[in-house]
Amino acid sequence: MMQHLASLTALLAFRMGTRVAGGLHFSDKSLVGVSRLLEDLQHLLEDKDSADIIFVIGREETHIAAHKLILKARYFVFQ
Repeated sequence: MMQHLASLTALLAFRMGTRVAGGLHFSDKSLVGVSRLLEDLQHLLEDKDSADIIFVIGREETHIAAHKLILKARYFVFQ
């Protein structure tokens, strides 16, 4: 999951950056709120009670709680 959060950080930073000659420039202001967003997403991952879908995976039937809205936003197969 941490890899996904790192990818999300990079994506948010990319979208909030400004284009300058030679690439993108990121100001401190452009990343305001990103760390809080990541903390909130981590909380959702850990909060099994608010999940609205449960995946049952493998022979051991491991349960993985998820949120439909997050899945829909991130993966086209859930749209």
